[in-house]
Amino acid sequence: MAFPEPHVADDAVDHYHDLLERDVLPRDAVCVAAVRGLSLDEALRRIDGFRSARRSTVADAGRAAFDAFPDELPLVVADEVDGWVLLIEDNGWWAASERVLRVLSAGTVVAGAYWNVNFDSTLALAVDGRVHDLDFVADKETVDPALTTFLDGLDFADVERSCAMALAFVERVSGVRITEEWATSPHPASVIADPWVFANSARFLENNAPELIGADVGRAAVEWACAIAGISPDADLPAVRELHRQALEARWDRCLPVETDRVRRLRRPGADAAVERRLLAKAHAVRAVEALRDGDITTVVQNACQVDQTRWPELRERLRRHQDVLEQGPQGL
Repeated sequence: MAFPEPHVADDAVDHYHDLLERDVLPRDAVCVAAVRGLSLDEALRRIDGFRSARRSTVADAGRAAFDAFPDELPLVVADEVDGWVLLIEDNGWWAASERVLRVLSAGTVVAGAYWNVNFDSTLALAVDGRVHDLDFVADKETVDPALTTFLDGLDFADVERSCAMALAFVERVSGVRITEEWATSPHPASVIADPWVFANSARFLENNAPELIGADVGRAAVEWACAIAGISPDADLPAVRELHRQALEARWDRCLPVETDRVRRLRRPGADAAVERRLLAKAHAVRAVEALRDGDITTVVQNACQVDQTRWPELRERLRRHQDVLEQGPQGL
């Protein structure tokens, strides 16, 4: 697949420097991606988002995500612009990961820029699953040849303007300019549901319950998890991803309405997180059921633990005793 021709505008760096200096776009941490030719729904799906009726400005999404702390609330604001879909995460990083860039760029082209307060940074050009990238803060001397055409005249040694240059790079690839009007207007917005939340950590049992390695405790763990989550393991269960979406949107709801005054935001009383916690518990219980069907006991136990982490000692002891019964019979207890 051929690379796009660069769109070089002499005023691009000045334009983005002005938006960043005036906080029209996030200065401290942002992830921007532009993907060619996809529908908005498809672009959101590829970055683990959802078709959504919700709308937000970039700034309001960033404030909501901040107010959810210490819980994570990854949000993306996205819209179609001149044949491309523009995706912006205030204080996010999801569309900068190589895995997501490979998926997002399948059959098409993606340009991306990312930086954060720790001086992590990425410029990316992904073409049909192949990612060419550059750390424009720490490793600007090592440039992938695929990027050189789009970097001509951008001097990242100018630290004060390097982030503006990163956004100019995205414009050079896509031809799409992020205007002040676009940046301050509401657009479709979605939560990002990280599938790895429910994935197997290969060392979970080794680190947390080595006595259960190889034990036949999957069904017992599932029954415990489902009882806590209030579902039946044998019922027709909802999809994990859908439950995760509902939980994240419930978290978003408790951070609304967005408060722009910083003092009032700090004084805002903590909202009740019970709804999102119940939904996450159900999602982990359903994932445990799925893993049991696949024979993946580590994932079963790990997700059962996540249903209610405060009760992990209880679950661990229950599973240990269950295994003792299997091995020795009731008389062994």
